[in-house]
Amino acid sequence: MILPRLIISLLLAETIVFTPHVRSQDTTGYHKRIYVTKRLQSAPPRIDGKYNDACWDEVPWSQWYVQHMPVEGGTPSEKTRLKVLYDNRNMYVLIRAYEQDPSKIRRFICQRDALFEGGDIVGINFDSYNDHKTGFEFDVTAGGTQVDLLLNNVNYMNPDFNWNAVWYSGVSVDDSGWCAEMRIPLSQLRYSSDSVQVWGMHAWRWISRNMEEDQWSLIPRNTNAFIHNFGQLQGIRNLPRNRRVEIMPYALGSLRTNKPAEGNPFTGSSWSGTFGADGKIGIGSNFTFDYTFNPDFGQVEADPSVMNLTAFETFYEEKRPFFLEGKNILSFETGSDEDLVFYSRRIGSAPPYAAPSDSGIFTETPGNTSILDALKISGKTANGLSLGILQSFTSPEYSSIFSGGQYSYRMASPPTNYFVGRIQKDFQKGNTSIGGILTSVNRFFSQQHLDFLPKQAYTGGLDFIHYWKEREYFVTANFVASYISGSQEAMLRLQRSSARYFQRPDANHLALDSSLSVLSGTGGMIGIGKEGNSKIIAGQRIYWRSPGLDLNDIGYMREADVIGSQSMAGYRETKPGKILRSYSVTLSLDCAWDFAGVPVRGRSEIETQFVFNNKWTAQLHLNRFFSAIDNRLLRGGYALKTDPYYLVFATAQTDDSRNLAFNLQYNGAWYTDGFSSRQRFAPGLRIRFSPQFSISSQINYEENQNAIQYVTSFGSEQHPIALLGALKQKTLGITIRTGFYFTPDFSLQYYGSPFISTGRFVAFREVTDPLNDSFNQRFYLYRDNETIMTDGTYTLTHGSTSYSFPNPDFTMLEFRSNFVARWEYKPGSVFYFVWTHQRNDFRNIFYPDMDDNIDSLFGLFPENMFLIKLNYYFSL
Repeated sequence: MILPRLIISLLLAETIVFTPHVRSQDTTGYHKRIYVTKRLQSAPPRIDGKYNDACWDEVPWSQWYVQHMPVEGGTPSEKTRLKVLYDNRNMYVLIRAYEQDPSKIRRFICQRDALFEGGDIVGINFDSYNDHKTGFEFDVTAGGTQVDLLLNNVNYMNPDFNWNAVWYSGVSVDDSGWCAEMRIPLSQLRYSSDSVQVWGMHAWRWISRNMEEDQWSLIPRNTNAFIHNFGQLQGIRNLPRNRRVEIMPYALGSLRTNKPAEGNPFTGSSWSGTFGADGKIGIGSNFTFDYTFNPDFGQVEADPSVMNLTAFETFYEEKRPFFLEGKNILSFETGSDEDLVFYSRRIGSAPPYAAPSDSGIFTETPGNTSILDALKISGKTANGLSLGILQSFTSPEYSSIFSGGQYSYRMASPPTNYFVGRIQKDFQKGNTSIGGILTSVNRFFSQQHLDFLPKQAYTGGLDFIHYWKEREYFVTANFVASYISGSQEAMLRLQRSSARYFQRPDANHLALDSSLSVLSGTGGMIGIGKEGNSKIIAGQRIYWRSPGLDLNDIGYMREADVIGSQSMAGYRETKPGKILRSYSVTLSLDCAWDFAGVPVRGRSEIETQFVFNNKWTAQLHLNRFFSAIDNRLLRGGYALKTDPYYLVFATAQTDDSRNLAFNLQYNGAWYTDGFSSRQRFAPGLRIRFSPQFSISSQINYEENQNAIQYVTSFGSEQHPIALLGALKQKTLGITIRTGFYFTPDFSLQYYGSPFISTGRFVAFREVTDPLNDSFNQRFYLYRDNETIMTDGTYTLTHGSTSYSFPNPDFTMLEFRSNFVARWEYKPGSVFYFVWTHQRNDFRNIFYPDMDDNIDSLFGLFPENMFLIKLNYYFSL
């Protein structure tokens, strides 16, 4: 009788928290588990990871986690258990991670949000809207480091780690394993005002040494509906109205030093100080009003160094916390991987104008425009209506001019207002979504020297996506339109920009119009695909950008006047075999034409990814670029025929869970012109010396030979003469990162990146027959006796014609580094000490010896910035 009674008692104990993991007719193929929580009746737990508080006895354990990887549906190597409580202010979570041998626990302290650098992890995710679209995740490592992120179905493999909530956690280790306690304020979540609520819930555990993920309610690996497959959290009743008032003022002082120059008052040392504030205010239970006044981003890591020889703007990732948080709400899928309707780096960017300096005239222009304020409203109603609004105003910036002992000032950036509004509505439990976006940029100025800037720029867009057959198939579409107005000079500049080149003499479908005061255009995308719970995936989309479309005042767009087609089909296997844990193979085809039907781009690719049973990973991409007609390479000149070439990209990564990990990247390109080639090697190393200290480094060495690198043009716009050069370029970049984490709240971090790029032009070509099938017949190659360089100027002579231009050879030296001491003295309140160090130089001379270049780089006089910043978080 003992055994039956024991079985019955166990079943009753788990009735409210556990539904057995069995195959069923559920839409996901896996049964969703349910946990029924309770309102806290006694004193709340002390968050120290020891779970010896009496309140935890008020709810039963939920256990029987299921392995998600490497064996989907398999039995975990270790047991895990879970409890959840709540009261009017907090959610309380207890996760017990058992270990048969606690000495195997990977217990590291690392940077916040560095998810898999902290060793073993446990976490919980709440879909508190219960809309199957947004998940608020809270994870903690065995070393005590917090990780919080926002998850969505579209990019669930690339979650938003830049969302930082204020919450509390504690961990402890004993002879049975380790344990994590969490207190998550309800103010950090978004939920409806219903008296009885059901939330989506996902809980998981990562066992680092096994590269193993276990889940409380199993989610299929081959899914594009990750949050749809969450389990449920029930038992939540009568939550108070979500009150969220958070304020974080800051004060900052800085010292800047650079090399003094005789007579130049803008060099030497200077002090500055400022203050500002960030904050949040809850608007009902569903919406949040974020604001920042005079924000500072001094602790943000420097952008990587780049030597850009193309006509296109370099794209830099956003790193500023205010613009990163909630960026998914303002995102708008354009259909092109390179285009963004909203590119937040436009706000606070470098002034577009800088006063010229000359002999005896010294000038200084700020490195960025000051953001006076930025406001953001975001949230979602219970019926699936989401809204995001961002407004920001930047102050005027001025170039300071010193001449003849007197100062004067010239406006370098006008006062500008930026606005972004995004709205979406879900139908059919999130399987259908319709939305729109509206952006505007308004500049206020009357100075003639700024007439090259548009005064108004507006963008509007609509998007739609629909899933069917359990979200296995989808169809999507969007439309975007732009309207820009300003002076004739500004519109002429846009027409001549690298995005369109209306002045191209052979583009009969385009015309340069110097009388325009308005430029407008449209773009869009239509796509269909299969991504859901299947090993086979496929997709097809067609997109266009009309010649007049421009997104670059508040977005990012490389090219207009293009119609593109992208096709993809692939196979993925997640069931482990004798050698591989998982692998995938994808075939894709990418082609584009301009609006006259000229093929401007064509590429096919085979992409493979492998995860081996020894936890090594590898990727291999094989690309073939087709012959095309490049209408951008000659910078507004004739379109130039390009020959096919091959590109290989390969990576390999050793077991990242070990204290010593190595990776290698390789790029190689092969051309048919007999000269051009590209080889890039990028080895990387990470060493963990202790649970608190690690160092990583990535080296990037590249040798590039390009027979048709653009140099300059002569002649008129109607009859341009383009000169190209055969470039030999070497580039060396090194990135070093170290971190010493005394505790999860106190750390020292260093980032340093020396960068050297040097190039020499060994031959020059004049474009004579740009569309000839023969490479050599497209150009006239200047002989040695027709090429003369004197005092830094080249002169090319052919018959009675000669051209002169400055020596295009170059050597770029740059070193950027950040040292940051960070102390979170209370949750949300941080003290920073930052040392930013920079050296840079650019010369039109070729220096081939990298050792000499490194000596020259560190012989440059540095520019330093020392910064102390203190902010204080409090909520009402």
